[in-house]
Amino acid sequence: ASEGMICSLEELHIENIPEKYADGIFHFPEPVELGVDALSALKFDGFVMELDLTPNNGHLLSALGYAYDLAAVTNQKITLPKYKIEEIEEENPLTVTILDEGCSLYFARMLDVEIKPSPWWLQSELIKRGIEPINNVVDISNFVMFEYGTPLHMFDADLFGSNEIVIRSANDGEEIETLAGNKHKLSSEDLVITNGKIPTAVAGVVGLSNSMILPTTKRVIIEAAHFEPERIQKTAAKIGRSDSSLRFERGVSQQMVIHAMDLAAYLLVEYANGKVYKGLEIAQVTVSRPAVIDLKVSYVNKLLGIKLTKKQIISYLEKLDFQVELKDNFIRVTVPTRRPDIKIEADLVEEIGRLYGYNNIKNKPLLSDLQGGKTIFDEKIS
Repeated sequence: ASEGMICSLEELHIENIPEKYADGIFHFPEPVELGVDALSALKFDGFVMELDLTPNNGHLLSALGYAYDLAAVTNQKITLPKYKIEEIEEENPLTVTILDEGCSLYFARMLDVEIKPSPWWLQSELIKRGIEPINNVVDISNFVMFEYGTPLHMFDADLFGSNEIVIRSANDGEEIETLAGNKHKLSSEDLVITNGKIPTAVAGVVGLSNSMILPTTKRVIIEAAHFEPERIQKTAAKIGRSDSSLRFERGVSQQMVIHAMDLAAYLLVEYANGKVYKGLEIAQVTVSRPAVIDLKVSYVNKLLGIKLTKKQIISYLEKLDFQVELKDNFIRVTVPTRRPDIKIEADLVEEIGRLYGYNNIKNKPLLSDLQGGKTIFDEKIS
């Protein structure tokens, strides 16, 4: 009697299968209970929500960004976890120099690591997001990006070529080869990460083959940085967009960079036997300040075509974790730097409208004092 069969992940219609299982049968890395639901055991139960985002909603390109919106509509608060990073006695040898204001902030850590497959929970998280797992170091970098919306880059520290990190404009005609083996010529509009001599990454867009993580990698450099969106947009349009550039183009919060670095270091300690060198190397040329916007109740109601009270407007803004200060005839709103898309009064009105619900705004005819009439054309005009 046949009491079952063994399946490949492909036969289960799972995409982005890890290379180890691409051509064969999947086996669980750890024992699982017999008879349990297969999707649950594979951590593929539940559902995946796909958001069709407009370019101005870059804050929703992460689990954390979506959580802030979800907290706003469910009257909850977001608390970011804190990760304690245990460091070894050996000092971080890296130095960072920023020569181009296209990079405003750059963090660099060095760790000893062991390259191996990621735990299955991490691989399944990436597969659900449409990413093929590679190894623990690369997977952790991708996972942090999807969680916090802050792209990281991992360099092989020994292939990098020096302990000196220099961020500069590319030289006109400077040639690079990407991780995928594609070659491109850069210009002075492009921003590159270098070892003091040659590029090792195109900032915010793609890593290069000369410093990629390999199965033989023993030490890694973690880059967590903030780049100016306009510069990344131009480069990505020229050499190809990536998951990283998609986020940098829409604006990454300076204040979230350190959180992403800490989470990555913590996960590397947990899942790559990471040993963190003492000290975090930091270079910064500009500091992002929260946007401060004065908002009038009458302006909100005029744009939305409804009648909200000052109390209701304040409630919506506070649910989004914005700081609110009452003035005589307006509301002063301090917008956290995690929302670089909110710059003017109309942006705040859009946020209020989203929480109020555009579906709750009734259709009304436009009222106008303008009289319609026939336009008189001069027949002599051709």
